[in-house]
Amino acid sequence: ATANMSDVVMVADHARDVRSVLARSKNGEGTLSMSITEEGLMFRFAVPDTSLGNDLVVLIERGDIRECSFAFYIDQSAWINKGVTLEDSTYDVHRIMSISRLCDLSIVVNGQYGSHTTVGVEERSAIDALRPKPEPLGMSAELAQQIINTL
Repeated sequence: ATANMSDVVMVADHARDVRSVLARSKNGEGTLSMSITEEGLMFRFAVPDTSLGNDLVVLIERGDIRECSFAFYIDQSAWINKGVTLEDSTYDVHRIMSISRLCDLSIVVNGQYGSHTTVGVEERSAIDALRPKPEPLGMSAELAQQIINTL
């Protein structure tokens, strides 16, 4: 089964207030576009002409913000006791085998998946150098395979 992606909002830092909304896809239409490619879950939106939109473009271009994240509901998962050893410590692993619904995509300072998710400004308008154009955001293919292709 495929995860429900019928109503996904693009926000800053997983916020739920109206001032943090950057874009939205409702039933495949709207200001946020998403696709699953060989490289992973890709999403794109035109940065809104808001204080938040403009601030994020500056912070991304400077390299202060480099990651993205996502919120979802788990459909099936399993715990693997003592599954991973890092720096002489052993940790349990929560393996997500399928998700039922993708809720939001988010630009964040520190994402859960580190360098496996990236955010960047694709281009600037030649006519109006102060206004950003559509922005590519993405999730690594490995992460997308683990979460979405197991659905």
